[in-house]
Amino acid sequence: MTNSLVNMIMDTSKTDPEVGMGATLLMWSDRAPVTVAKVIRFASGARKGQVREIHVVPDTWTVVSGSAHDGSAQYKITPADLDNADTLRRASVYRPTNKGWRSATGNKLSVGTRDVYYDPSF
Repeated sequence: MTNSLVNMIMDTSKTDPEVGMGATLLMWSDRAPVTVAKVIRFASGARKGQVREIHVVPDTWTVVSGSAHDGSAQYKITPADLDNADTLRRASVYRPTNKGWRSATGNKLSVGTRDVYYDPSF
């Protein structure tokens, strides 16, 4: 199974986000871990209580075995420090759509899991 297909499957996640929860930024075939830093819900109207947008910040990771150059890497992921103001300034905003979580630039997000993968073929 190609990793672009894996990312397409992960893109369908419908997990209700919470602050501190892990998520995965989905690129064509690559994946990068992030942490949910803020959840904003509708305050009134027909969608009251539903998630309007989430803010995510990048996690850090290191290779603990294998190699990122041949696809065999195993990673240690360290969640972002949500008490660090510099970290929070790097937040990206995602909104729920009928096709999953999307940023204003079209980036995709899977909420509920942290994953790292870099496709060595590119």
